Amino acid sequence: MTFRVNRLVLGFASLALAPLFACAGGDGTFNGAILDGGATETDASAAADSGGGTPTKGCGAPAAATGYQKGLSLQVAGKARTYNLYLPPGYNPSKAYPLVMLLHGDGGTGDGIRNSWKYDTIVGEKAIVAFPDGGNKTWADGTAKATNGDLAFLSALNDSLQATFCVDKSRVFLSGESRGAYFSNQAAYWLGGNVIRAVGVWAGGAPYGIGNADFDAQTGDLKPVVPAVGALIMYGDKDDKYIIDGAEKDALAHWKPWNSCKSTSKAVSPSPCVTFDGCARAVTQCKVPGQGHGLWAPAPQATWDFFATF
Repeated sequence: MTFRVNRLVLGFASLALAPLFACAGGDGTFNGAILDGGATETDASAAADSGGGTPTKGCGAPAAATGYQKGLSLQVAGKARTYNLYLPPGYNPSKAYPLVMLLHGDGGTGDGIRNSWKYDTIVGEKAIVAFPDGGNKTWADGTAKATNGDLAFLSALNDSLQATFCVDKSRVFLSGESRGAYFSNQAAYWLGGNVIRAVGVWAGGAPYGIGNADFDAQTGDLKPVVPAVGALIMYGDKDDKYIIDGAEKDALAHWKPWNSCKSTSKAVSPSPCVTFDGCARAVTQCKVPGQGHGLWAPAPQATWDFFATF
Protein backbone atom coordinates (compact mmCIF):
# COMPACT_ATOMS: atom_id res chain seq x y z
CA MET A 1 0.00 0.00 0.00
CA THR A 2 1.33 3.45 -0.93
CA PHE A 3 0.58 6.62 1.00
CA ARG A 4 1.00 10.13 -0.31
CA VAL A 5 1.18 13.41 1.56
CA ASN A 6 -2.05 15.35 0.97
CA ARG A 7 -2.29 18.85 2.42
CA LEU A 8 -5.80 20.30 2.66
CA VAL A 9 -7.29 23.63 3.75
CA LEU A 10 -7.34 23.69 7.57
CA GLY A 11 -5.82 20.25 7.62
CA PHE A 12 -3.53 17.78 6.06
CA ALA A 13 -3.46 14.02 6.01
CA SER A 14 0.27 13.52 5.83
CA LEU A 15 0.58 9.78 5.98
CA ALA A 16 4.28 10.17 6.38
CA LEU A 17 7.08 7.70 6.79
CA ALA A 18 9.57 8.93 9.37
CA PRO A 19 11.24 6.35 11.60
CA LEU A 20 13.79 6.87 14.40
CA PHE A 21 16.06 4.81 16.68
CA ALA A 22 18.56 5.00 19.53
CA CYS A 23 20.30 3.11 22.31
CA ALA A 24 20.91 4.08 25.91
CA GLY A 25 24.29 4.87 27.38
CA GLY A 26 25.34 4.50 30.98
CA ASP A 27 26.53 8.07 31.66
CA GLY A 28 23.22 9.83 32.36
CA THR A 29 22.65 10.46 28.68
CA PHE A 30 20.90 8.67 25.86
CA ASN A 31 24.11 8.24 23.91
CA GLY A 32 24.89 11.88 24.51
CA ALA A 33 21.33 13.22 24.89
CA ILE A 34 19.80 14.32 28.19
CA LEU A 35 17.02 11.90 29.11
CA ASP A 36 13.41 12.84 29.78
CA GLY A 37 13.12 14.91 32.95
CA GLY A 38 16.90 14.90 33.40
CA ALA A 39 16.88 11.25 34.50
CA THR A 40 19.78 9.00 33.71
CA GLU A 41 19.55 5.65 31.97
CA THR A 42 20.52 4.03 35.27
CA ASP A 43 17.73 5.93 37.05
CA ALA A 44 15.25 4.83 34.39
CA SER A 45 16.22 1.19 34.67
CA ALA A 46 16.06 1.35 38.44
CA ALA A 47 12.57 2.88 38.27
CA ALA A 48 11.44 0.13 35.90
CA ASP A 49 12.83 -2.51 38.22
CA SER A 50 11.54 -1.03 41.47
CA GLY A 51 8.05 -0.16 40.30
CA GLY A 52 8.47 3.56 40.90
CA GLY A 53 6.16 6.08 39.25
CA THR A 54 2.40 6.39 39.47
CA PRO A 55 0.72 3.09 40.41
CA THR A 56 -2.81 2.27 39.24
CA LYS A 57 -5.79 0.82 41.10
CA GLY A 58 -4.88 -2.63 39.81
CA CYS A 59 -1.91 -2.69 42.17
CA GLY A 60 -2.27 -5.24 44.94
CA ALA A 61 -4.53 -7.63 43.05
CA PRO A 62 -2.83 -10.95 42.22
CA ALA A 63 -2.79 -12.01 38.58
CA ALA A 64 -4.79 -15.03 37.50
CA ALA A 65 -2.10 -16.01 35.00
CA THR A 66 1.30 -14.81 33.85
CA GLY A 67 3.37 -15.24 30.71
CA TYR A 68 1.90 -14.89 27.21
CA GLN A 69 -1.88 -15.13 26.91
CA LYS A 70 -3.68 -15.30 23.55
CA GLY A 71 -7.24 -14.56 22.50
CA LEU A 72 -8.29 -12.17 25.26
CA SER A 73 -11.24 -9.89 24.59
CA LEU A 74 -12.71 -6.60 25.75
CA GLN A 75 -16.14 -5.13 25.07
CA VAL A 76 -15.86 -1.68 23.50
CA ALA A 77 -19.01 0.14 22.36
CA GLY A 78 -20.89 -3.15 22.26
CA LYS A 79 -18.24 -4.97 20.23
CA ALA A 80 -15.77 -7.62 21.34
CA ARG A 81 -12.23 -6.45 20.61
CA THR A 82 -9.38 -8.92 20.91
CA TYR A 83 -5.81 -8.69 22.12
CA ASN A 84 -2.94 -10.77 23.45
CA LEU A 85 -1.04 -10.00 26.62
CA TYR A 86 2.41 -10.59 28.07
CA LEU A 87 2.56 -10.43 31.85
CA PRO A 88 6.06 -11.10 33.24
CA PRO A 89 6.30 -14.57 34.78
CA GLY A 90 7.65 -12.98 37.96
CA TYR A 91 4.85 -10.40 38.05
CA ASN A 92 4.69 -8.65 41.42
CA PRO A 93 1.30 -7.00 42.12
CA SER A 94 2.91 -4.46 44.42
CA LYS A 95 5.29 -3.20 41.71
CA ALA A 96 4.17 -0.68 39.08
CA TYR A 97 5.25 -1.83 35.61
CA PRO A 98 5.60 0.18 32.39
CA LEU A 99 2.97 -0.75 29.80
CA VAL A 100 3.74 -1.04 26.08
CA MET A 101 0.99 -1.46 23.49
CA LEU A 102 2.52 -2.86 20.29
CA LEU A 103 0.50 -2.43 17.08
CA HIS A 104 0.80 -4.72 14.05
CA GLY A 105 0.98 -3.62 10.43
CA ASP A 106 -1.71 -3.75 7.74
CA GLY A 107 -3.11 -7.27 7.38
CA GLY A 108 -1.40 -8.46 10.55
CA THR A 109 -2.44 -9.53 14.03
CA GLY A 110 -1.27 -8.94 17.57
CA ASP A 111 0.06 -12.48 17.73
CA GLY A 112 1.90 -11.97 14.46
CA ILE A 113 3.83 -8.91 15.60
CA ARG A 114 4.59 -10.61 18.88
CA ASN A 115 6.22 -13.43 16.92
CA SER A 116 8.23 -11.09 14.69
CA TRP A 117 9.29 -8.51 17.30
CA LYS A 118 9.80 -11.02 20.14
CA TYR A 119 9.06 -8.15 22.45
CA ASP A 120 8.22 -10.18 25.53
CA THR A 121 11.69 -11.71 25.32
CA ILE A 122 13.19 -8.23 25.05
CA VAL A 123 11.38 -6.71 28.04
CA GLY A 124 11.70 -9.81 30.21
CA GLU A 125 10.50 -9.01 33.72
CA LYS A 126 10.52 -5.23 33.20
CA ALA A 127 7.22 -4.43 31.47
CA ILE A 128 3.70 -5.53 30.61
CA VAL A 129 3.07 -5.73 26.85
CA ALA A 130 -0.29 -5.75 25.07
CA PHE A 131 -0.60 -6.90 21.44
CA PRO A 132 -4.02 -5.62 20.29
CA ASP A 133 -5.76 -6.67 17.07
CA GLY A 134 -6.79 -3.84 14.78
CA GLY A 135 -10.26 -3.87 13.28
CA ASN A 136 -10.26 -6.01 10.11
CA LYS A 137 -6.49 -6.48 10.59
CA THR A 138 -5.74 -2.79 10.11
CA TRP A 139 -5.98 0.50 12.01
CA ALA A 140 -8.40 3.34 11.31
CA ASP A 141 -5.80 6.09 11.11
CA GLY A 142 -7.95 7.97 8.58
CA THR A 143 -11.05 8.15 10.81
CA ALA A 144 -11.72 11.20 12.98
CA LYS A 145 -11.12 11.01 16.72
CA ALA A 146 -14.77 11.23 17.78
CA THR A 147 -15.80 8.19 15.74
CA ASN A 148 -12.55 6.20 15.75
CA GLY A 149 -13.30 2.73 17.06
CA ASP A 150 -9.64 1.72 17.20
CA LEU A 151 -8.79 4.75 19.32
CA ALA A 152 -11.66 3.90 21.66
CA PHE A 153 -10.30 0.34 21.83
CA LEU A 154 -6.76 1.40 22.76
CA SER A 155 -8.07 3.82 25.35
CA ALA A 156 -10.36 1.17 26.86
CA LEU A 157 -7.57 -1.42 26.79
CA ASN A 158 -5.25 0.96 28.62
CA ASP A 159 -7.93 1.63 31.24
CA SER A 160 -8.74 -2.06 31.63
CA LEU A 161 -5.12 -3.12 32.08
CA GLN A 162 -4.52 -0.36 34.60
CA ALA A 163 -7.59 -1.48 36.56
CA THR A 164 -6.51 -5.13 36.51
CA PHE A 165 -2.74 -5.00 36.89
CA CYS A 166 -0.16 -2.85 38.64
CA VAL A 167 0.80 -0.42 35.88
CA ASP A 168 2.89 2.73 36.15
CA LYS A 169 0.45 5.11 34.48
CA SER A 170 3.23 7.66 33.94
CA ARG A 171 5.02 5.19 31.64
CA VAL A 172 2.53 3.99 29.04
CA PHE A 173 4.04 3.66 25.57
CA LEU A 174 2.80 3.02 22.03
CA SER A 175 4.84 1.22 19.43
CA GLY A 176 4.29 -0.45 16.09
CA GLU A 177 5.29 -0.99 12.50
CA SER A 178 3.88 0.20 9.18
CA ARG A 179 0.16 1.01 9.59
CA GLY A 180 0.55 0.26 13.30
CA ALA A 181 3.30 2.89 13.41
CA TYR A 182 1.03 5.45 11.77
CA PHE A 183 -1.72 4.70 14.24
CA SER A 184 0.69 4.79 17.19
CA ASN A 185 1.64 8.33 16.22
CA GLN A 186 -1.97 9.31 15.57
CA ALA A 187 -3.35 7.79 18.78
CA ALA A 188 -0.56 9.36 20.84
CA TYR A 189 -1.43 12.74 19.33
CA TRP A 190 -5.10 12.36 20.25
CA LEU A 191 -4.55 10.85 23.70
CA GLY A 192 -1.76 13.30 24.56
CA GLY A 193 1.31 13.30 26.73
CA ASN A 194 -0.60 12.85 29.99
CA VAL A 195 -1.64 9.39 28.79
CA ILE A 196 1.16 8.33 26.41
CA ARG A 197 4.71 9.07 27.50
CA ALA A 198 6.39 8.24 24.19
CA VAL A 199 6.06 6.42 20.87
CA GLY A 200 8.63 4.20 19.19
CA VAL A 201 7.81 3.26 15.60
CA TRP A 202 9.19 1.52 12.55
CA ALA A 203 8.12 2.54 9.02
CA GLY A 204 5.27 4.85 9.94
CA GLY A 205 4.58 8.56 9.68
CA ALA A 206 3.65 11.63 11.62
CA PRO A 207 0.39 12.55 13.38
CA TYR A 208 -1.99 14.41 11.07
CA GLY A 209 -5.27 16.22 11.42
CA ILE A 210 -8.70 14.89 10.48
CA GLY A 211 -11.47 17.49 10.55
CA ASN A 212 -11.50 21.01 11.92
CA ALA A 213 -11.39 19.89 15.55
CA ASP A 214 -7.69 19.02 15.15
CA PHE A 215 -6.69 22.47 13.94
CA ASP A 216 -6.27 25.91 15.44
CA ALA A 217 -9.11 28.05 14.12
CA GLN A 218 -6.93 31.18 13.80
CA THR A 219 -3.69 29.79 12.39
CA GLY A 220 -4.93 26.65 10.65
CA ASP A 221 -2.03 24.73 12.19
CA LEU A 222 -2.38 21.33 13.77
CA LYS A 223 -2.95 21.86 17.49
CA PRO A 224 0.10 20.84 19.55
CA VAL A 225 0.13 18.05 22.11
CA VAL A 226 0.56 19.47 25.62
CA PRO A 227 2.46 17.93 27.30
CA ALA A 228 4.17 16.54 24.26
CA VAL A 229 4.94 12.90 23.53
CA GLY A 230 8.50 11.64 23.15
CA ALA A 231 9.27 10.05 19.79
CA LEU A 232 11.62 7.43 18.38
CA ILE A 233 11.07 7.25 14.62
CA MET A 234 12.88 4.65 12.50
CA TYR A 235 12.67 4.09 8.76
CA GLY A 236 14.62 2.79 5.78
CA ASP A 237 15.63 5.03 2.91
CA LYS A 238 14.75 2.28 0.41
CA ASP A 239 11.22 1.67 1.69
CA ASP A 240 9.12 1.07 -1.43
CA LYS A 241 5.78 0.84 0.39
CA TYR A 242 5.58 4.55 1.12
CA ILE A 243 6.46 7.77 -0.63
CA ILE A 244 9.08 9.14 1.71
CA ASP A 245 9.66 12.62 0.23
CA GLY A 246 8.82 15.08 2.98
CA ALA A 247 7.55 12.43 5.36
CA GLU A 248 10.40 12.61 7.84
CA LYS A 249 10.18 16.40 7.71
CA ASP A 250 6.47 16.25 8.51
CA ALA A 251 7.17 14.02 11.50
CA LEU A 252 9.84 16.33 12.85
CA ALA A 253 7.62 19.35 12.14
CA HIS A 254 5.34 18.05 14.90
CA TRP A 255 7.43 16.18 17.45
CA LYS A 256 10.38 18.59 17.52
CA PRO A 257 8.56 21.90 18.20
CA TRP A 258 5.97 20.26 20.46
CA ASN A 259 8.90 19.09 22.60
CA SER A 260 10.71 22.46 22.27
CA CYS A 261 13.69 20.75 20.66
CA LYS A 262 16.60 22.74 19.32
CA SER A 263 17.62 22.52 15.68
CA THR A 264 20.94 20.95 16.63
CA SER A 265 21.40 17.24 17.21
CA LYS A 266 23.93 14.69 18.39
CA ALA A 267 24.92 11.46 16.72
CA VAL A 268 23.87 8.45 18.76
CA SER A 269 24.62 4.79 18.58
CA PRO A 270 24.04 3.05 16.29
CA SER A 271 24.95 5.18 13.31
CA PRO A 272 23.34 7.02 11.50
CA CYS A 273 20.87 7.93 14.26
CA VAL A 274 20.60 11.39 15.79
CA THR A 275 18.82 12.72 18.83
CA PHE A 276 17.85 16.38 19.01
CA ASP A 277 19.10 18.73 21.70
CA GLY A 278 17.05 20.35 24.45
CA CYS A 279 13.84 18.34 24.00
CA ALA A 280 11.30 18.23 26.84
CA ARG A 281 10.84 14.58 25.91
CA ALA A 282 13.42 12.92 23.73
CA VAL A 283 13.01 13.03 19.94
CA THR A 284 15.32 10.69 18.03
CA GLN A 285 15.47 9.96 14.32
CA CYS A 286 17.14 7.14 12.44
CA LYS A 287 17.13 6.87 8.65
CA VAL A 288 18.61 3.47 7.82
CA PRO A 289 20.62 3.38 4.57
CA GLY A 290 19.64 0.62 2.15
CA GLN A 291 16.78 -0.61 4.34
CA GLY A 292 13.39 -1.35 2.79
CA HIS A 293 9.96 -1.69 4.40
CA GLY A 294 10.76 -4.98 6.12
CA LEU A 295 11.51 -4.84 9.82
CA TRP A 296 14.99 -3.58 10.65
CA ALA A 297 16.41 -6.22 13.01
CA PRO A 298 17.60 -3.79 15.73
CA ALA A 299 14.28 -1.89 15.86
CA PRO A 300 12.47 -3.91 18.58
CA GLN A 301 15.38 -3.75 21.02
CA ALA A 302 15.87 -0.08 20.16
CA THR A 303 12.31 0.80 21.12
CA TRP A 304 12.63 -0.78 24.55
CA ASP A 305 16.01 0.88 25.11
CA PHE A 306 14.35 4.19 24.26
CA PHE A 307 11.29 3.61 26.47
CA ALA A 308 13.50 2.52 29.39
CA THR A 309 15.03 6.00 29.50
CA PHE A 310 11.70 7.56 30.55
